[in-house]
Amino acid sequence: SAYTSKRIDRVLSTTNKLKVLIAMQCFFDSPNGLGPNLFVDFYEWLKFLGGISNQTDYEWYLKTHPDAFPENIAILEKMVAQYPKMTMIPNEVSHHQLIEEGIDVALTVYGTIGLEYAALGLPVINASTANPHIAYNFNIHPRTFEEYERTLKNLESQKVKIKMSEVYE
Repeated sequence: SAYTSKRIDRVLSTTNKLKVLIAMQCFFDSPNGLGPNLFVDFYEWLKFLGGISNQTDYEWYLKTHPDAFPENIAILEKMVAQYPKMTMIPNEVSHHQLIEEGIDVALTVYGTIGLEYAALGLPVINASTANPHIAYNFNIHPRTFEEYERTLKNLESQKVKIKMSEVYE
């Protein structure tokens, strides 16, 4: 489970900078299985996030999808080399550990982390208006590419009031 209580050595820095988790989808999954997203596929989404990482003073952490094909790692390693503000973290690190170490916000296109992190009290920003949580306010759902970009560049001002009754529903 990605939510195990098992701990490994610390993976996040101890700075006070805002820490962003990019919860990767598998590059080989259907990117539009739930409907259209803000990006044509997960690769283009990650490239965009790499560009935004160069424009911000946040710490950016990549965690692979738990069931990702091994070919994903090679793609992610190239991205991390291209975008030096991104750090790939071990897949075996649990989300509980990441939260304890200070992750501030998680990004996904439409993944279940939108529900899972909300249940743990943390904000998630989706890059799809076809995500399964779109009817709820426990995530942030930018409706356009421009709104998504503005949201990412101003993460410090993003507030989400998470109603656990909505999460459980």
